[in-house]
Amino acid sequence: DAVTDVTKFDSLTLTLDFFSSLQYFSDTVYIDPDQYFIVDNANKKRIALFHGLIDPTVTGSPEIDVDYIYNAAGQLTEKDYYFSSFPLVTYQTVFYTYAGGNLTGMVTFDDFTGDVITDADLTYYTSISPKSYIYLFPDENTYAEFNQFFNFGNKSTNAVKSLKVRYYDPGNVVIDSAVSNFQTYIMSRDNYVLNVNMNGDDQ
Repeated sequence: DAVTDVTKFDSLTLTLDFFSSLQYFSDTVYIDPDQYFIVDNANKKRIALFHGLIDPTVTGSPEIDVDYIYNAAGQLTEKDYYFSSFPLVTYQTVFYTYAGGNLTGMVTFDDFTGDVITDADLTYYTSISPKSYIYLFPDENTYAEFNQFFNFGNKSTNAVKSLKVRYYDPGNVVIDSAVSNFQTYIMSRDNYVLNVNMNGDDQ
């Protein structure tokens, strides 16, 4: 029950967008020699830490670590980013908020200036409660391919309806936003999502 590789394939252009073969050593899951996840085996194999590069596309890019913090209900509530060479000084923090068992908000701060980098709002269909549905972390871009294959705490109870992300310039000035809507859920008899249409911005 452990993912061994992740492939992202563009079926329209018949091209490979992304591939990663994962290696397991005790509590460590290696993406490659420079990047890995640490699993908390004592807590349902939740992800506890990520070690990687601030820019994975640049060889020799500064190394970073990300701490994953969960609440007593088992929900991911915070991610702390810091340079590996300065482990006591965070440069970026992400906070998640929940209501009714659903992830409803996210805000990312620049810890040096206190400015907001991005924030997000999510809404849900309260009448649809899928089994084992997807994670949606509005801040996650660089390593989004791995979101669905590891344990990042309890998933939202209901089916997502909309996702809005806002982007800020220094001084908390909104410069852009992206909005996506999820419609026409088709469910299986045992309550898994078989199909859903996403429209609006590609996030």
